[in-house]
Amino acid sequence: MRQSLRAAVLLMLWSVFGPGRLAVCAAEPTLVGHRAEGTSTDTLWNQGAWINASAAEATEDLSATRLYAKVTAVAGWYKAAIYAVAGGGLLAQTAAARAPADGWLELALATPVALKAGQRYWLAIWSDDASAKVFCDQGGLTRWLRRDWGEWPNPVALVEGGAVTYCLYAAGATLPPADAQPPVKPSERILAGHTVQLDAQGKIIPWDTPVAKAYDQFLRRRWQFIKTKVPPAPGPAPRSDYPQYFFYDGYTTKDLDIRPDNWMNDVGEKIPNWFESARLYYAYTGDAEPLAIVRRMIDYSLDHGTSPAGFAWPRFPYTTTNYGDTEFRGFHGPFALHETHTDHAGDMGLSYYRLYQLTGDARYLRAALAVADALAAHVRTGSETESVWPYRVRMDTGQITAQYCANWAGAVGLLEALVAAGQGNTAAYVAARDKAREFVLRFPMANGRWVDGHTDNAVTGNSNRSNMSKSNTMLYLFDHPEFDPDWRTHIPRYLKWTEDLFVTRTNDGEPATSFGANVVGEQDGFNYKMDYQTARYAAECARWYRASGDESYREKAYRSLNWVTYCSDAEGRATESPYSLHIATWWSDCYGECPRMFYHAFAAMPEWAPPGEDHILYSAGVLADVAYAPGEVRYTARDAVGTEYLRLTFLPATVTLDGAPLQRSGTDGWQARDLGGGDYALTVRHARAGQVRLAR
Repeated sequence: MRQSLRAAVLLMLWSVFGPGRLAVCAAEPTLVGHRAEGTSTDTLWNQGAWINASAAEATEDLSATRLYAKVTAVAGWYKAAIYAVAGGGLLAQTAAARAPADGWLELALATPVALKAGQRYWLAIWSDDASAKVFCDQGGLTRWLRRDWGEWPNPVALVEGGAVTYCLYAAGATLPPADAQPPVKPSERILAGHTVQLDAQGKIIPWDTPVAKAYDQFLRRRWQFIKTKVPPAPGPAPRSDYPQYFFYDGYTTKDLDIRPDNWMNDVGEKIPNWFESARLYYAYTGDAEPLAIVRRMIDYSLDHGTSPAGFAWPRFPYTTTNYGDTEFRGFHGPFALHETHTDHAGDMGLSYYRLYQLTGDARYLRAALAVADALAAHVRTGSETESVWPYRVRMDTGQITAQYCANWAGAVGLLEALVAAGQGNTAAYVAARDKAREFVLRFPMANGRWVDGHTDNAVTGNSNRSNMSKSNTMLYLFDHPEFDPDWRTHIPRYLKWTEDLFVTRTNDGEPATSFGANVVGEQDGFNYKMDYQTARYAAECARWYRASGDESYREKAYRSLNWVTYCSDAEGRATESPYSLHIATWWSDCYGECPRMFYHAFAAMPEWAPPGEDHILYSAGVLADVAYAPGEVRYTARDAVGTEYLRLTFLPATVTLDGAPLQRSGTDGWQARDLGGGDYALTVRHARAGQVRLAR
């Protein structure tokens, strides 16, 4: 487990002086919240007093004794409080105090309060003065409540909010537990419980052996964990009839058992990422069980998480809900009832359509068309501050709750797929797709405002940069270079963008690199290093290496993927952020988004797939009827235009599409590259759908 510098010093002193002397050395306070000076201010009064609160997470156990707020000078009073995010219960409050000048105001808590590592809290401030303001910075999660000055409400029901963080923190002193051990020496090279393995250059290689099969084993173990190790959701029924991942975003990383973290349920991230991971795993192995798991999740979401036909956004997906909800109606902490994320709903619509392609079940086609129809009905001309679709809306009233987002690859992919198949209102879909393309190329591609808040950060402006929206777009360009004529300029530019913002820039003392691997954070408002973001970066680097021939990107991809392998144990249990174990491990990130990136890497580097085995490594399009036999691979390509990447133990004597031979070379044909040892890397291209057969 990573220790902060301060904790490491305390542990050293503990070993020298013992517990009786250590308290003398603990004057340096630990804190929960935001201690920066702030770049702007936010008013605490608007036609009356307001309680303003910022969300903050404790990174270690803390006995808080006081709050500090950076505020403006007023004649009246300020006071502050700490609330639990879960349930809104009042945990502690301060006495009122005056601020004689602009700056930091110390507010003593009436009684100390224990804040637990990994838990999130609302740090709230209140004033009786109409001119009162609190300093703040952009990014983060803020909530408000109109309330006349008086007693703190208990519990509190905070509403609305913005994407700022108040200069407000809780402080106190803490000691390591009595059984604390000295920190791990760097020379011992421990990462997520594994001893880091290094090559002759002193750089990271996978912990698993044989190394040549390490990526393959990583993928198999993660699905095996989902199949066999996930306990039922906490009761009562019907919740307990389903695994935990149906109703919770993730599990607490530090607990030995699999226990929900009780934050929210990110339906709109989980379903698309799990579906892509499952369909690619099916093509890679022929194992259809993961697809059956995801189909059950999609069926549940369609039945319990789709807006009514009478809504302003009808038959549209709910992308979030409260943790444990069996009826999905939105995550009511940061968001309103019936509020949804348009970008993630577009991703879900694409999953619905691809499931239709796999199964032929018209239910999924109808669901996909409903999403596409809503997108076509609400499309607009985008700008620097208003994207082609609003980021978040209330589906019942049509109210726009957030104007800007840059994560539209899934929505574009849905519209493009339906147009190509001649399904639905294709003229409207073409118009909406073209507006989306124009927006992406004119704004985020030009100015770097790749903004979103995933599904739980209440982003309202265009300032919270996120690696996800950029990465989704770049991966889309590799498969659809016609979308952007300048893709060869933009992709390396935005790989550097990721390195500048989410590798080099770090949070809470986390490293930028680890034994030669670049390690990647998530977003401005939550920039912790994570396995799935590192896998995203590696996938982009690998594919750019194959497109450009620049060997430096091959090296970057290899080292970062190697680092990701350490984020699983031998049973496939994931650790999302091995440097910050207080962060929950999310189902969507670690069992969907992370593993699906390996197939992009395989497409670029078939050498990294296991030798002596036959595998379909990657396809942007849907493949059905996958079958492996000695000296033969068969599958049905559902998309008319497609490219498949394979690693085979034989050079095919015949490659056919619906029985007709495909030529070796050409636009509609196949190519092979000798990998040595009797293995070959193949690329199959076709201009119509049908059954592809490769045989010795």
